[in-house]
Amino acid sequence: MSLEQWGDAQEVAPTSPRGPLVRLLLALLAAGVVLGILIAVGAVVANGVARTEAGLCRITAFPCTELTLTGVESLAGIDLPDGSSVLSGYAEEGDAPQFRAQVLLPAAASVPLAQQFFAVDDRFDEFDPLVVELDDVEYWQRPSQTATGSVIAASGTRADGRVVLMFDIRP
Repeated sequence: MSLEQWGDAQEVAPTSPRGPLVRLLLALLAAGVVLGILIAVGAVVANGVARTEAGLCRITAFPCTELTLTGVESLAGIDLPDGSSVLSGYAEEGDAPQFRAQVLLPAAASVPLAQQFFAVDDRFDEFDPLVVELDDVEYWQRPSQTATGSVIAASGTRADGRVVLMFDIRP
């Protein structure tokens, strides 16, 4: 077989070793984006499934760090006025259940603690960093229905006149 049978020689452009590398990096980037989306969707679905109707966590291995108003009402054992909002919350079930929450009442709302709690003269250290900027702070207590010990609460008025309630159950 001679070279003449193969036809005329043609020039071939040199191949760059970067071509496959670029494709590999793009594939890895796409896989990372897909994985991130799957994790985000899984977290949203798990959060929806892992909550009770009251908005409390069902998975006891992890604490709830975002409580709904219904969840705070359930844990504190109190009905809060419409328009109240949860400023912060934490709940953990188990052998040593814990619950802490701050709730902002709507303007001109009365403090509903007197229905379920009794006023105490003691100052609770748990609320010290929270009550610094509040006026007319009052402390409340009642026996816990779900944990040993008692539920303690504090109420105070912000500079804008709105009342803040704080709840705490710790072992």
